[in-house]
Amino acid sequence: MKKSVRFWASVVSVAIAFAGFGWELHRGRYPWRDMFSLDHLHHPLRDLFDVCVLIVMIVLGIQVFIDKRKQKRRINSQAEWHRSLDAIVDLKDFKDADCLYGYLGPDERKRLMQALERMPRGSRSLQKAVRIVSPELIDDAAEQSACT
Repeated sequence: MKKSVRFWASVVSVAIAFAGFGWELHRGRYPWRDMFSLDHLHHPLRDLFDVCVLIVMIVLGIQVFIDKRKQKRRINSQAEWHRSLDAIVDLKDFKDADCLYGYLGPDERKRLMQALERMPRGSRSLQKAVRIVSPELIDDAAEQSACT
């Protein structure tokens, strides 16, 4: 599911929940007290609606939490890989070096690091290593900046 769809679904569900609570307050009832009591069970459709809204809000909240954790892990992993790449590269002669993490898969990134480690110190060229691992990136980079 797209992030924008999830975002708007959560906004709508929160708005519906607040509208329901506002209506209850307008009628002189206190929804936070009534949610835990059994004296309002004579409105089965209203209760079912409240339960459905609550379930949707909980599911969307959990989904947003999981997405944020995945994104944070991916950003941390990318930053760690770039730090290790910067530590080993002597000649940063590939113009889209910041985008390499996104271009290469996990196996290709590992092979890139191994190719750099096999090169003699002082002449570890990022462009040569990329050419060994993924030559099409060199051709694409020559035509245009592929970091978009």
